[in-house]
Amino acid sequence: MRYNNMVFRRMYNNATTGTYEVATYKGIALKTIFFLAMTVLGAIGGIFLAITNPTIYYALLAVGGILTFIFALISMLSVKACKVTGALYCLFEGLSIGLVSLLCATILEGSVTIAILSTITVFAVVTLLFVSNIVKVNSGFIRFLMIFAISYMVTVLLFSILSFTKAFELNFGITLVLSAVSTFIATLYLFFDLEQIRQTVEGNYPKEYEWMASFGISFTLIWLYVEILRLVVIVFARHDN
Repeated sequence: MRYNNMVFRRMYNNATTGTYEVATYKGIALKTIFFLAMTVLGAIGGIFLAITNPTIYYALLAVGGILTFIFALISMLSVKACKVTGALYCLFEGLSIGLVSLLCATILEGSVTIAILSTITVFAVVTLLFVSNIVKVNSGFIRFLMIFAISYMVTVLLFSILSFTKAFELNFGITLVLSAVSTFIATLYLFFDLEQIRQTVEGNYPKEYEWMASFGISFTLIWLYVEILRLVVIVFARHDN
């Protein structure tokens, strides 16, 4: 199973065979809390900057988007750099999320609270299903996830191209379905991340790999929050109108 993910395959191949301190669930949990705390810190900073300097809103979004892409890529490819670049990713992604959340809060009051509580609830349910072995992340699950995710990305790309050429226009129904599917994919990736964490601990990976495992689940939780927030705004803003 561990070979299905490029990052964890690299982790396995690069793991040393000498004596070393191994990864633990507690270590991964603490590092995940650290990454999420950096995200919250970035969000607070983004909201503060947007309120005090509204003219730089879009510039902050652009800078945040570029930096998060760079830091995410480095974090996924380098175990040694993940501790630093993962924290920087969360900080700047938090900045972007803060800006987006501020905008969504002005569009629909209470949307951010709903998204946060929904994200926590989904994570709790996914964790319960995983640890109770009700949902098993096996090779079949991985194949389904990859095929489903790739099919979704191709569909979104096709719709985007058609919309750009004005040969097709996204309506409320299609937008709602695409957002719901994206949220579902993010949820499935939580199962995948939990399995990678299990393999990291039970496979006795060196302790430094805790940062990589923590970054993976933090990345997915942030993604899930954004998707749920978008879904909430789409549904309830339409209802209010």
